[in-house]
Amino acid sequence: MKDLILLLIGSVVMNNCLLQGYLGVTFAMGNAKCPCKCIKLGLSVTAVMVLTTLITWPVQNFVLAPFGLEYLRTLLFVLVILALVYALKAFVKLDGVCFPLVALNGAVLGVALQNASATFVQALVATLGGGLGLMLAMLLFAGVRQKVSDKNMPEALRGLPADLMIGAILAMAVMAF
Repeated sequence: MKDLILLLIGSVVMNNCLLQGYLGVTFAMGNAKCPCKCIKLGLSVTAVMVLTTLITWPVQNFVLAPFGLEYLRTLLFVLVILALVYALKAFVKLDGVCFPLVALNGAVLGVALQNASATFVQALVATLGGGLGLMLAMLLFAGVRQKVSDKNMPEALRGLPADLMIGAILAMAVMAF
């Protein structure tokens, strides 16, 4: 149990899929404007990540690996993610969540690929931590973005350059852990 808690904390803070693995950067930078939207998007991505792991882990370990079809893993995982997201879109109506953005988020595929070789429980815990870490990074990014005023910034650094610097500083801060 202690190992799983440490794995969860490590996935959220130290092995953050956004700040350490650079997965889902465009998703986070483009959508981290207000904290409420970040929470909705973060929770929806976390749910998709966990559901994807629930499907892809057994497929990897009971279908692909025994038959030597590991080369199909990425293609099959992408198909599972797309099908899952569009099925969720049909059943769940969330205001402010663009499900195609969730489906095309690189963090969902990256975490599924990274956790395919772990045990089932470890994969689920690491996936949950990856989703919560993505949400934490988006919240931090939105908070810093709100504090940084474009009025006090030189014209050349406004917009994307400022966002990239904020992302780099947050990544360095996470590396300190």
